[in-house]
Amino acid sequence: MNAKRPILAIVAFACLLAFYLWDVDHTERSQLSALQSQQVFFHDSSRVVELEFRNDLGSVTLERPNANTAWRVVKPRSMGANDVIIAAWLENLRGARRQAEFAPEPGTDYGLEKPRAEVKLGIKDDKGSIGYTTIQLGAQPNQFGPVYARLEGEPNVFTVSDWFFKQARKQLADVRDKHLVPPESTGVKRIEVQSARGTSAMERESPSSNDWFTAVAGRPIPADKVVVERFMGVLGEGQFLEIIDAPTSSTMQLGLEPPTLTVTGDGKPLFEVGLRIPGREQFVVRNAAGTVGIAGRSTVGEFFRPATEWTTKRMVWLNPASIRQIEISSGNARANLLRDKGGWIMPDMAAVPIRNDRVESFLEALASTSAQRFIRSNVPEDELMDYGIVEESYNLLVTGDDGTVQGLRFGRTDTSEGMAFVWRRQDQSLWKIDFTAQGRLFRFRRDFEERRLLPDVAGRVGRMEVEIGPNRLVLEKKGAAWNGTMPGESAVVIPPAKIDGFLEAFQDLDVTSEMSLMGTKTPASVFHLYEVGAKEPYATVSLLARNRQSRAGVFEMDGRVIEVDGEQFDVFDEAMASLVISIKEQAQIGRRNGSAPK
Repeated sequence: MNAKRPILAIVAFACLLAFYLWDVDHTERSQLSALQSQQVFFHDSSRVVELEFRNDLGSVTLERPNANTAWRVVKPRSMGANDVIIAAWLENLRGARRQAEFAPEPGTDYGLEKPRAEVKLGIKDDKGSIGYTTIQLGAQPNQFGPVYARLEGEPNVFTVSDWFFKQARKQLADVRDKHLVPPESTGVKRIEVQSARGTSAMERESPSSNDWFTAVAGRPIPADKVVVERFMGVLGEGQFLEIIDAPTSSTMQLGLEPPTLTVTGDGKPLFEVGLRIPGREQFVVRNAAGTVGIAGRSTVGEFFRPATEWTTKRMVWLNPASIRQIEISSGNARANLLRDKGGWIMPDMAAVPIRNDRVESFLEALASTSAQRFIRSNVPEDELMDYGIVEESYNLLVTGDDGTVQGLRFGRTDTSEGMAFVWRRQDQSLWKIDFTAQGRLFRFRRDFEERRLLPDVAGRVGRMEVEIGPNRLVLEKKGAAWNGTMPGESAVVIPPAKIDGFLEAFQDLDVTSEMSLMGTKTPASVFHLYEVGAKEPYATVSLLARNRQSRAGVFEMDGRVIEVDGEQFDVFDEAMASLVISIKEQAQIGRRNGSAPK
């Protein structure tokens, strides 16, 4: 008796579970069936292999073998179709709803005897057979209201939205492929343009590379990435604004015999540009398939660029690490630097120490400097005077490890635009470059010489005592951190940014000039610098004053009186003030938190 009860319970549970699952399935099927019955026509878009649009605008038929192939127009003639448009329409059909459905009243004309539009669908089943269904769209009682519709062969009439009716009223111009060239043309390895200016070409560095170069005057030059992207955009997405199926003018009248411009990809024709449409920024274009149409200047205008404008706007494109020589001249000023054992030297002044970091920084700035505007190509040196480029102009040459020489010369400055003319030696092209870029490149011998007051402060000092009048500020390194102590206060931890900024500003102080010590002057502050663990300072630097006229800082060290550039001194002065304020603030916080003074 006891054994039967569990068995009965299990059987009852199984029955309840089966009923529940049946009910859920039945409910879901009912809901799906209800949704399907509300659709204009329930279908699987991937099975649709034929479409025919018939309306007052004409008739167009499209086919495809299966869902994995592209659509093609087969009537009124064979041509490519716009797969995006067709896919969008099939999705619109899936979403279209029957707003109302009813049995037609006898003798009532709903505009379905002679429909205003019809769409015929051919749908392939699992066995490969194709069945056909036609959607008919008739009258519209109100101007912006629903439209009567039915499936051919079915008794009931229903209504659909005016929007769906308009989407179903397609013509050849709506569904045909308007791409200028097949989108796969973006895979070409060489683009060539032939025009009255000659032949220009752009080629990939390697079959799999996205970097391109052009050949100007027989020299390979990196292509401008923006120009490359625009070219690829035309090849991938460029379309006709309008297609002329039956031109009333001859190809000669359209400017296609001969064309104004011909574009080829890997030696095969892509398209030709003919006549410009009067009064419009549009051109007659014929593609390789023979299609003639109208394209906007924004589409084909890129190919009218002179070859030099396809090139990079960078003045020098050698890798900074591969540059082994720098030559600078401007008037009587000269500088010649050679890479030597990982560093740099001036051959004519080998004993002068060089700021290697400044040389490398200069090369990085040079490699990243680009022009703002293209002016002319192939400007010979004897014409440079017209642009203010004369013998005394700033002239820069760099030589790579492979012997390649690149460089530029600056000319007249247009103050209204804030740009200067610059001539690129590699291809004799003329550009305009802005003041900011110009300032980064104007460097001379003294800019590369090691002229710092104390070039190793940041890496060498472990303790610094600063006398400011009767007070003494102590900065001391503790492991990786720094402590700061004001008179009568406990030591506080200095924020890393504050101490790093101060030490870097101290280290960057360049000697602008030296003068003899004139009398005794009480310094404004004195800096005693100690190495880690040392009891005696390795250097003592006194800040004497600030030159009122030049704003330069005046220092004394080892009996030398030294002036430091005003701009550099400003950075040092601000970093020092910020450091002192930070230490005071930290000390105040410590007092509020109960820290006792030292």
